[in-house]
Amino acid sequence: MLDEKTKQAIALKRFSIISPILSGTIKNNREYFQEFSRKPVDMPHFGTKLYHHKTFESWLYDYHRYGLDGLTPGFRSDKGKSRKISMELGDKIKAYRINNPKMPTTILYDKLTSEGIIDPLTLSRSTLYRYVADMVLPSGTEGIGESLRFSYQYPGEMWQGDYPDKNIIPISMKTLYCY
Repeated sequence: MLDEKTKQAIALKRFSIISPILSGTIKNNREYFQEFSRKPVDMPHFGTKLYHHKTFESWLYDYHRYGLDGLTPGFRSDKGKSRKISMELGDKIKAYRINNPKMPTTILYDKLTSEGIIDPLTLSRSTLYRYVADMVLPSGTEGIGESLRFSYQYPGEMWQGDYPDKNIIPISMKTLYCY
C-alpha cells in the first residue's frame, strides 16, 4: 500500500510528463507521447520502466477530468470482489463447499460444469481456484481442507506405473532397486 507522500510524488511525476501539453508548447499530443514512450521513465515507487503512449494519454484525460487528484494512484473499486462470479453463483459454490469440504477444487469445477451451474467458456478453472481460496467458510468447516487425490503422508508410500504391453508380467517390489 502506498503512503500519501509516495502517491503525491507519483502524481507530480505524471504531471511533469503531461505538463508540456498543458502549457501548449507541444502541438501534436500523440507524437509527443509516442516519442516519450520510447524512453524509460523513472517513476517513484515503481522504478524505471517503459510506458505505453496510451498510458500517457489516459493521464492527460484523468488530469482534465479530475485535476491533480486524477493523477494520484488509487485502488481498484472492485478490489476483493470477483468480476466473473456473481453473488448467486458465489452462494451456490459456497453451499457445495460447505456440504463437501474435502472435495478437491478440480472435482468441484467439474461437478458445477456438468450440472450446468457454471459455463466453462465464461468461468475458468483458475478463477474458481482463486475464489475458493479466498472464500471464508462458516466456523466448524475451517481447517478441514480438501483431500488431494494420490497424496500420501510419506514419500514412497504409493507406487504407480504403466505397462505398454498387456503381455508383460509385473515384477515384484523385491526386484526393484533404488540408486
